[in-house]
Amino acid sequence: MPEPRDLLPRPRLTLLAPVVGALWHEASAAAAAPPGSADALPALNGSEGSIASLPELVIAALAGALLAWFLMRSLHARRVARVARELERIGAGGRDEDFRRLQDQLPGSWREIPVAAARAARTVESARSSLAARVRDLEAILQSTAAGFIAIDPTHRVLDLNQAAATWIGVERAHARGRLVQEVARHPQLNRLLDDAMARAEPVERTVRLEGPTARELHALSEPLRDAAGRTLGLLLSLQDVTQLRRLEGLRSEFVANVSHELRTPITAIKGYVETLLQVGTDDPARARKFLEVVQRNTLRLSNLVEDLLALASLEQATGVDGQHLELVAVSAGEILNEAVLLLGPTAEAKSIRLQTAGDLRLRMLANRTLLEQAIVNLLSNAIRYSPEKTTVTLAAREVRGVCELSVQDEGPGIAGRHLERIFERFYRVDRSRSSAAGGTGLGLAIVKHIAQAHGGSVEVQSELGAGSRFALLIPIARSQAEREASAAIPGL
Repeated sequence: MPEPRDLLPRPRLTLLAPVVGALWHEASAAAAAPPGSADALPALNGSEGSIASLPELVIAALAGALLAWFLMRSLHARRVARVARELERIGAGGRDEDFRRLQDQLPGSWREIPVAAARAARTVESARSSLAARVRDLEAILQSTAAGFIAIDPTHRVLDLNQAAATWIGVERAHARGRLVQEVARHPQLNRLLDDAMARAEPVERTVRLEGPTARELHALSEPLRDAAGRTLGLLLSLQDVTQLRRLEGLRSEFVANVSHELRTPITAIKGYVETLLQVGTDDPARARKFLEVVQRNTLRLSNLVEDLLALASLEQATGVDGQHLELVAVSAGEILNEAVLLLGPTAEAKSIRLQTAGDLRLRMLANRTLLEQAIVNLLSNAIRYSPEKTTVTLAAREVRGVCELSVQDEGPGIAGRHLERIFERFYRVDRSRSSAAGGTGLGLAIVKHIAQAHGGSVEVQSELGAGSRFALLIPIARSQAEREASAAIPGL
């Protein structure tokens, strides 16, 4: 590319060449002519009889031409410098009037320079704006995605990462760029994955565990990072949080194992006692009756288990967590609680347990009456089953945070704090041997939780060892038509 100075107009020194040659020829001829001849130069200096030679005049003319060339070059250089300063001052984002003002100050062909500069400035500004918009879009996409991305150069330094990845590895995005991965991510499994991926130069896929206050399991996939020309720039690591998925898989495996165990136990008992009856016969009525009672008890247990499993399946598949398929009606808290007391009253009397109701029993809820009664019956049944004799179980209703709270409180042994988080899981038992002896299926509280969720509510538990337990269902209150219209008219309600 030619230098700017090569584009400047230069004096045409070649035009002087013929003139200088002719003058030099005449000077040489005059010097060779005899003195006094017509070709001899006239004397201008009387004392010496000599004149200034013509070659000296040629040299003077050449010096003048060179001086004019240097002056013209200096003028052009100053003009170029001035134009450059003005263009730099205007900048790439200059306005058209700034370029026109500069154009008016320049002569001749120089006026085309600001015009070309203005066109170039508009092109650069348009490209810059387009590139900035594209970068913003890509940044928004990367920051909005649930997956994590980390770009790493061949020296294991972080080129960039999105917010999800920064959160999982526990680092600030701004502090991570340009630093070694081992400095910002102190997770052995992740670092080993990156070492293997760099060494193989091919995709590597595995699950890594990140230890910390909140342990996470991530599905990691590394692939070579290449530019548009196919050159390898480093490594791109994509991360997907599978912690919840792994937990659900574990729960599913545990559920299958528990169902198998719960079904096997009564079936084994039934099979064993029936085979014994077939072998020994029924000659001894007392022994035969005892065996049949065991068969009946295990048959009832098996029936209850199957019914609870079907109830759970029905709640999960037919109702959904928003209750959109439930038939909801307005029912009072007193109707639900009194029905549960009436149903389980004889069971409580057998253990000398007193059942009492308290609170605002007039509160009305929008609920499926059958399911809500089943939830309260499950809670009351557990309270009676695990409470000592001659204690009290209280069923109460009250309004809390704009919803109706139905609670069942007992005076039983209580539950240790470490169990409270998992107590609503299927087949989870605080004391497996005690629960089995009491005849529970391990699904009662799971059913209660699903019933609450189907109504758009929730279930809570408060318990301490030796101080009893309190379970509470939170169900939306049934408002009148006038109340619903008034609420709809108020923003935010």
